[in-house]
Amino acid sequence: MVNLVTAWEALDEVRPLADALTARYPNVATVVNNISSRVSGVATGEREITLHGPGVILERIGPFTFELSANSFFQTNTRGAERLYAAVKHYAALTGQETVLDLYCGTGTIAIYLADQAREVIGLEVVEGAVADARRNCERNGIANCRFIAGDVRHTLPQVGGGR
Repeated sequence: MVNLVTAWEALDEVRPLADALTARYPNVATVVNNISSRVSGVATGEREITLHGPGVILERIGPFTFELSANSFFQTNTRGAERLYAAVKHYAALTGQETVLDLYCGTGTIAIYLADQAREVIGLEVVEGAVADARRNCERNGIANCRFIAGDVRHTLPQVGGGR
């Protein structure tokens, strides 16, 4: 996935770049133009335009497949992520009775990885696109005991009883 972040819509300028990238690098599955008028060090847009491909990619971590969009956070080192998530699962020592809170959950990778050993996993994430990805990823992987809430953790955590 190539994510071209621009301050304004300029399809006549970014489409030739997308075409050149996909012609030169045929392994590029999708190219997205994220448009953001905000000044930020984060590459997320207020809206996006798919220039090539489906606008999402699929990645695997362990036995799970994840659909990822351009505005969603995902661990790009999938082998490292799998080892990290296995360590989290081991040290959490879940019994199946717990409600696990996954703060800043991104596409739901940790929530999904822990779901088989928890009663419920609740993911909180400010990026609405990532929450949509997380919900789709649960469906894709047959996970029924996760739910995801979009919003700033400062406001959503109290709603789920984070002070328990």
